[in-house]
Amino acid sequence: MKTQEAIDRAGSTKALAELLGITSGAVSQWGDDMPEGRLWQLRVIRPEWFLARSRRATDPQSVKRDAQPEPEREG
Repeated sequence: MKTQEAIDRAGSTKALAELLGITSGAVSQWGDDMPEGRLWQLRVIRPEWFLARSRRATDPQSVKRDAQPEPEREG
């Protein structure tokens, strides 16, 4: 998960930091991607943030759609 996505889901940098029990300054040092340990911590604290992702990955309809070749276009 990208850092900004986690911040958006939490509502603010401060809210995300409080959720994880760290300072907002620590969050601001992460860069684009969250540290793996914090990502796993979030999976435990807020599993619902990850449900939509896992459903998309295992949805047979989305896999079927992705596997279909694009029709050739006349041109």
